[in-house]
Amino acid sequence: MWASLEAAGSMELELGDRLGPPPFPSDTDTTYRAVHVGVGPEAAVEPAFGWAGYFDGLSQAQMVAHDRAGRDRIEPVADQLPGLVAVYSLRTLTNEGALELVFSTSIEAIEAGNRTINTMDLLPDKDPALLVGPSRAEVYRVGRFVQPLDRRAEVTGPVSAPIGEPTEVVS
Repeated sequence: MWASLEAAGSMELELGDRLGPPPFPSDTDTTYRAVHVGVGPEAAVEPAFGWAGYFDGLSQAQMVAHDRAGRDRIEPVADQLPGLVAVYSLRTLTNEGALELVFSTSIEAIEAGNRTINTMDLLPDKDPALLVGPSRAEVYRVGRFVQPLDRRAEVTGPVSAPIGEPTEVVS
């Protein structure tokens, strides 16, 4: 994650001399802003796996439904899922797409979390047609996860809070 688009662009300049030019320019990447970060019961543990769910081409009504379902239906349960380390909710700058990143201690924790969330009841006034699944989902082994030591030390249980200033992320 970079603090700004300028910082992400400067990454090419900084690494260019050491690594050579990137295989493709960064202006072909999708840029996201972080809208929420949550931590789970295993916040102090290094994650082993990451799940990335891409929600592409959402209408405004679908994005509103996606955000509400995340906040009011999924977050309260996800914060208690065994093996959950952290969750990052990102949105495209045009607000037509979302990227949900989930970090966990095991692949089994990701599978159990998906089963739990996919079998939950919808909110009473929700239109199921507005809640679409991810356009694609990917699972990765986590090679390195950087988290400030002071934040890790102060986490004593599940915590979930929106981010103050949006952070732009290039994936």
